[in-house]
Amino acid sequence: MYKIFVRKSVLKRLKKAPKSVQILFDELIEDLEDKGPVQYQWPNYSKLGRFKYHCHLCYSWVACWVCESKSIKMRFIMLVVEKAHHIEANITGAGTEIIIDLIKESFPKADILKDPDEAVNWNTSDLSIEIKADKTPGKLLKAYRYRAELSVVELADAAGTKYPNISAMENDRRIIGLKMAKKLGKVLKVDYIKFLA
Repeated sequence: MYKIFVRKSVLKRLKKAPKSVQILFDELIEDLEDKGPVQYQWPNYSKLGRFKYHCHLCYSWVACWVCESKSIKMRFIMLVVEKAHHIEANITGAGTEIIIDLIKESFPKADILKDPDEAVNWNTSDLSIEIKADKTPGKLLKAYRYRAELSVVELADAAGTKYPNISAMENDRRIIGLKMAKKLGKVLKVDYIKFLA
């Protein structure tokens, strides 16, 4: 069992992300806790370097993490289509505050952390508790459909049902049965158990 820590800058960005991305992030965290840093089942998973990994939560959102013994630290999450590139710098010594003020003045949207390694335990963070409380089989279905880049109609066709049924399941107006959960799991390449209440 791995412990997951998330930088405060990741939490800040995740709060602004769509609900489906938040749910997929929480699903990734659960997989990292159970299986460790290697996550072949996630889209575009790859090792970036020694103890550094990344994957796509969906088409346009990427998560990156570092493994240190039995703990994993989420380094950042980003929207792929952003024009700005992620820059990480450590500033120490005399004049640090002046440099930080200049950066803030030139780049008002910059995330500046006093301690770049400042991180919190994911499971005890307010955002984690909020996401887990709001997670339902229907919302998971919608999140995994989003990750697979399928429309409601395309998923319905692939699962052998009608699109109003998928819509009702995603909005928690219809329970996902065992047979349908297995079909959805196969189409979305995810463990069907996630869709059962």
